[in-house]
Amino acid sequence: MSNFDFEAGKRFLHEGELVDALRCFKSAVEQDRDFVEGYVELATAYLVAFEESGDPLCLDSSRNVCQAGLRRDPDETQRRRLLHLQSEVEDLLLESQKAEMDAMTDAMGDAETAPGALAGPGLDPDLPDDPNRFVEDPGEGDLGH
Repeated sequence: MSNFDFEAGKRFLHEGELVDALRCFKSAVEQDRDFVEGYVELATAYLVAFEESGDPLCLDSSRNVCQAGLRRDPDETQRRRLLHLQSEVEDLLLESQKAEMDAMTDAMGDAETAPGALAGPGLDPDLPDDPNRFVEDPGEGDLGH
C-alpha cells in the first residue's frame, strides 16, 4: 500500500495538489518507517508548501522529516538529497528569521520617531514642566454650593 501512496503523492505533487501529496507521502512513511524515499519526497513537499504559503511551520516539518529520513538507512544518493534539503531549509529559516528581525527593528524605529503618545510634563522635553498646568481654579465650576 505504501508504494501506491508514494506514487499517488508524486503525481499530486507534480500536479500542485500539495495537501493530497502531503497526505499520501505521510501515509507511505507511516506504513513503512524505513522507506527513505518517502521521507525525501515528504520533505520536498513541505518545502514546496513553504514556497507557496510562506508558513515557517512547513520549514520545521521539512527539517524534522529530513532528520527522520537520515536516521533510517539511506543510500548515498538519498543521504545527499536529504542533507541538501535540510541545508536549503536551514537557509530559508535563517532568511525568515532575519526578515522578522528586520521588521521588528523597523517597527521599533518607527515607534521611536512617532509623536509620543505619552507626552506630558517630564515625558516630553518639548513640553514645559508646569506644575500648575493640571490644577483646577477653585473659582471655576463652582455653582454656588
